[in-house]
Formats: sequence, C-alpha cells, structure tokens
Amino acid sequence: MTTELITGNVKTALKNTQQHVTEFNPIEDQLKRNENVISLLVLDLADINETVTSDPEKLKIKIAEMEKINSQIRILAETHSYLMSLNIVAKNGRDC
Repeated sequence: MTTELITGNVKTALKNTQQHVTEFNPIEDQLKRNENVISLLVLDLADINETVTSDPEKLKIKIAEMEKINSQIRILAETHSYLMSLNIVAKNGRDC
C-alpha cells in the first residue's frame, strides 16, 4: 500500500469517527453522568461520616458502606479517566 492510500484510509476513518461522535457523542454524555454519580457518592460519604456514632455495631456497618462507596468511586474515576482519553482522541480526529 502506498502512503497516500494509507493516509486516505486514515482520513476517511477519522471523518467517519467524527461524524459518529458528532451525531451521538456517547462519551461526553457518559462523562457527565459519571461526574454526577461521583458527586452523589461523595455526598453519601459525607453523610455517613456525620451520622457515625460511638455505637460499635453502627460503626462497622457505616465503615462497610463507606468502603463500598469508595470502591464505586474508584471504579467510576478509572472509567471517567478512560472515557476522557477516548474523548480527546475523538476530538483530535475531528480536527484532522
């Protein structure tokens, strides 16, 4: 394959990707949803923190809830980071 043919194929693929991203843009929608969910989970953590009492049994339950929320935040943060990378690649493709 010649360089011109490869370049043409890449430009066509980027144009198709740009059209798909422009029409549907699921990445940015998911990023917004992730930001909202992370904000809500952080608020849940703050609420749990405020309601913890000296009752050891309640404390164990609240700690378990906090660990679960922290795990969800970590997963969402990793997904968010990955989607942001994809979004940057998609936007760069639109600029070609």
